Amino acid sequence: MTKSNSSKLHVFQDAFWSPGASTTCGWPDFTPGFRVLHDKLAHSIQENKTIIKYVQQRIQTEQQYALSLQQTAATHAKLDGWHDADDRTLKRCFEVVCQESASSADVHRTRVSNLTAMALDPVQRMANKYKTAVESAKAAVNAKMARFDAQAKKTAIAQQDYHAKCQKVLAQQPGYRPPPTSSSSISSTSSIDLAGHAWSRRDLIWLLTRLQQAHHPLLGRHLFEEMRTSVGDNDADHVCQDLVTQGWIIDRRQPTATFDKDTEYTLADAALLASDNDDESPASSSSSSMVSTASSSASAGTFSFWSRRAKQPTPFPVLCQDMYHADVAYKQAVMQLESQRMEIEEALFAHFDDMESLELERIQTLKQAFISMAAALSNTIPIYQDTYNHLMLYQETLHPEKDIRAMVEHCKTGKFTPRPIVYENYFDGPATDQLFGVSLQDIALREECPMPLLLTNGLASIEERLEDCTDDDLCSLWTAPIPLERIHRIRQELNASTHLPITVAALRTYDVIDLSCVLWLYLLELPECLTTSDLYDTIRLLYAGSLSTDNLDTHLLSLGNLMATLPDVNYTLVKALLAHFKGLLDRIQEEARVPVAQQALIHRFSRVFVRPDAASGHPRHDRHPHRLLGDLLSYGADVFTAEVDTAHATHCQRQKVLFQRTSQSTAATMTHMQRSAASSIDQERIFQPLPPPPPTPSASEQTPTVTASPSIRRRAPMPMPSTSTLFEDPEELPSRPPPPAASGPPAAASSANGHTNAEEADDDDHISLDSFFLG
Repeated sequence: MTKSNSSKLHVFQDAFWSPGASTTCGWPDFTPGFRVLHDKLAHSIQENKTIIKYVQQRIQTEQQYALSLQQTAATHAKLDGWHDADDRTLKRCFEVVCQESASSADVHRTRVSNLTAMALDPVQRMANKYKTAVESAKAAVNAKMARFDAQAKKTAIAQQDYHAKCQKVLAQQPGYRPPPTSSSSISSTSSIDLAGHAWSRRDLIWLLTRLQQAHHPLLGRHLFEEMRTSVGDNDADHVCQDLVTQGWIIDRRQPTATFDKDTEYTLADAALLASDNDDESPASSSSSSMVSTASSSASAGTFSFWSRRAKQPTPFPVLCQDMYHADVAYKQAVMQLESQRMEIEEALFAHFDDMESLELERIQTLKQAFISMAAALSNTIPIYQDTYNHLMLYQETLHPEKDIRAMVEHCKTGKFTPRPIVYENYFDGPATDQLFGVSLQDIALREECPMPLLLTNGLASIEERLEDCTDDDLCSLWTAPIPLERIHRIRQELNASTHLPITVAALRTYDVIDLSCVLWLYLLELPECLTTSDLYDTIRLLYAGSLSTDNLDTHLLSLGNLMATLPDVNYTLVKALLAHFKGLLDRIQEEARVPVAQQALIHRFSRVFVRPDAASGHPRHDRHPHRLLGDLLSYGADVFTAEVDTAHATHCQRQKVLFQRTSQSTAATMTHMQRSAASSIDQERIFQPLPPPPPTPSASEQTPTVTASPSIRRRAPMPMPSTSTLFEDPEELPSRPPPPAASGPPAAASSANGHTNAEEADDDDHISLDSFFLG
């Protein structure tokens, strides 16, 4: 393989990432894989030094040998004792022998020059370049990781502060909820007039915030260009002037009342932007009412106000304002940390490519140096021809591409599995502010769709453009290597548009290959794989043995029963992806390329469908994810039959029933624990020591008293939650008879039905895997 082809391996990009359990306080840890790679590169630097030292010593030996031969020839060139007439033939033979020594010296000096020019100098140049590049690149990436760790600590502190202030707000007002931020909650009368154009307050705040996040620094020309696209060329300048006059934007250096395109601006305080004197939010209304109440109560008695001033809690509006500022600070910290995470991933992708190119160049340079040494030895004295053949025999076995892959197989730490840093709202959860990194169930629940709109409309946008694709485009649609910077840029645009629905028309603006890579990254950033981490060991057990034609039907039946236990969103998404991949492969006209394209899809999406839990301590490199996806692509119609769909629907209904029972059991347990706690408090009050008796009053002041002792409640037994297993056959649920109704008191009913409940729990715990797999 030529050098240009070998530089396109990109095997380092997907080999030296952190293992599944490498996280630090919830943030991704890039150190393990990076450290393993550079340990190997440091070993390569030592190898370069060893090879250079050997070549230098070999050259010195050749120089010493040549000098010794030259001195020997010069010493014995003129010897006494030879007669001109008698020993002329013998003397001539001896002179030829001495000339051979001189000729051999010249040959060894030629060998020294050849070894220096063709072996030593290239290896030294390569070693110096290799060491400098590795050390400088390592220092640059370490600096980025240090900044990421520092920002991670700041984010953790901001999160703790935000949660603590939310808890303080709830402690004063348990039923408090922050004002809604959706467009429906903002009154239509709350509008801003800018040069005769009406803007809603929420839209203007969102637009200015997006501009400030997109431009660093935010210049006047950025505002002018944005307003020109919104209101036209004539009114754009007046709108920008009104933004300065009304105080929406402020000059960073010296506040002025004139708008300038070259001036750096910043937005007003977020709290001031969010407030509205004409249309107050519920939180501000409640805050003002509490302030007025506090003022009226304070005017009732000045002396009592000052006497109780130290004991009054922090006013509720102040707590709300503190919580709002803490939320903004936490959100900004998460955004900065997420930006640094993507920056580090991009830097690591480029770093891994550079290190792979350096390692390839190193091995190729050393290989060429070894061949040059063999050629130098073979070109000097024919006796070294066998040595040359012996060396070349071993040089033929040295292949840089195979060595790179062997190093990856022995030293790899984990595949590229990004773990996005998700902002979690204390009240609404993570699904309100982002799409990527949020579970499928949360997104589907928020969008009220069978599966996320990004995937539904994304697949639809891709499929409508397949008609114009050639076989080359179809084969590389989901597997083409796209720079991570471009994917992250589109990801940021889609992730920031949570307030707007993602339509097919909006996705048509992106290139079809870029869109497919973004969807792949979205699936890869999900908290767990599509088949859920709970089924990882089960799938591995299913593929533990060898499959044959005889037991293929049984295997597909077991696989269908396994798919029926997936959550509803995962089940729908798996079927949609398989249908899309099947249609994509059917469109390829050249039949010889279909197996290659299918294997590329399996290699690309095997970790999306099956991967171990991130909490597992050891990374796994099993082959059953590839085998599972291969079976689903080849036998999808035999796996997802009508019976499997019915079993899946029954399983989902049973999960809802089990969830309701578990919720009721948890509520009953909490009520019982509260009653038990109250009873224990009453017992503590009984056994408290009595206070000292008061002074004996006079006979006229004595009155009869009655001491009432609280009753001691006996603690009822805590109800045990019902057991269930993931591997129950969904068809067994309707066959179970309902529990008999209790006719007596609760205690009697529980004792009468205790044996039946125990038998049902025992049956649930002892369902075998055979009954699940065989259906």
